[in-house]
Amino acid sequence: MFVFAPYFVDKHLDHINTAKLASQFSPTIHYFISDIEKENFGVNITRTYKKKIQALSAHKSQIYPGDIEWVNERHKSYGIKLGVEWGELFFIKVKISLPNIFKRL
Repeated sequence: MFVFAPYFVDKHLDHINTAKLASQFSPTIHYFISDIEKENFGVNITRTYKKKIQALSAHKSQIYPGDIEWVNERHKSYGIKLGVEWGELFFIKVKISLPNIFKRL
């Protein structure tokens, strides 16, 4: 079993504290909200990318002008890194058994 949590470096203190807390109690896969640092795994999210954007867009109070465009550019560049159309990058500190969808960078 593992937990997804934000990465340790972020603009928001609550994201940083969540990362620290989660990694103390279970193997953690850290996702990036703001900056990217030390990514070591990626996933092809091409088939589900439109749903991700729909879900993000539903959080009206959290989305600002230009955010969706920024997210699109970011995930397109992750995709290039993974050799796919759209990608998601992660940092995994502790060796854990991962599903086959994860690709080591």
